Amino acid sequence: MSTKNKKTKIAPSYLLSDNFVMVVFKGEPYTVHKDDFRFTELIKIIKNQNWSKLEEALITRKALEKMTKGEITIKNGVLYYGDKVLEHTLTTKILKFKADGLPITPLIKFLEKLLSNPNQNSIEQLYNYLERYKLPITETGNFLAMKAVTSNFKDKYTGKIDNSIGATPSLPRASCNEDENVACGPSLHAGNIDYVKNYGGGESEAILVEINPKDVVSCPKCSTYQKLRVCAYKVIGKLGKCVNLTPFKSEYLPQKEVVKPSRDSKGRFLSKDKKNTLTKSLKSKRDSKGRFLSKKELTRLEDNYNETLN
Repeated sequence: MSTKNKKTKIAPSYLLSDNFVMVVFKGEPYTVHKDDFRFTELIKIIKNQNWSKLEEALITRKALEKMTKGEITIKNGVLYYGDKVLEHTLTTKILKFKADGLPITPLIKFLEKLLSNPNQNSIEQLYNYLERYKLPITETGNFLAMKAVTSNFKDKYTGKIDNSIGATPSLPRASCNEDENVACGPSLHAGNIDYVKNYGGGESEAILVEINPKDVVSCPKCSTYQKLRVCAYKVIGKLGKCVNLTPFKSEYLPQKEVVKPSRDSKGRFLSKDKKNTLTKSLKSKRDSKGRFLSKKELTRLEDNYNETLN
């Protein structure tokens, strides 16, 4: 019997749960949760005892270091960028993009810049903010946001800061408020479409700005404002009147998947027709009569069925 075949018969230590799989591979523990793209494959490997596929499924140190040119490493089952621990939504996204054959270079560049941000809260919160409010990442690892300005392209607060195309406004970082619990504070502001429409009003102009992740000062927790505080940005385009804005679309920020409910709120299995009706409602954001569902109703539907997906 070959050495290779002998290796495939050595079962690793593992723990199975409905919500995660924990595997000890080559002395290192790996915990893969249900929402991780590797979860289904690992269950299949364990079920079939096909241990020769385990390393590929886990994407261990060798594969990950090759993918990121040595910038991201694994030590004792923990992801590192240099000497910084990466417990981050973005790291999972990078791995998933790689597995799906999508380009990961913009995300790697974004991560490199983000990790040079001196504010730990910004490092932890920025990518989730971009994904939540659908602000795209550029090929160079920066991201795009919107801003409302006056008709002569000055800032609306002081009327003095130039926001014409090509301008690069900046403030000393030390003068900006980094407290995420403060909704509005000294800094330069940018945000998503709702923030710009609400703040700008009908006569204000909307501009497109490019922001380096290292220059994000704070992601305020108050979602009502839907804005970021930054210390610098570059104006790269004019978008027209604030009231006419449309959302960004980007391959680097995939839309949230539509849930596919399998049970009702009382735990009873749904018929095929009922499942199709509910899925259609969530996808189209309309009820069975074609009426638009309120945000509250959409949230209720998702809350009822997200825990019981097929």
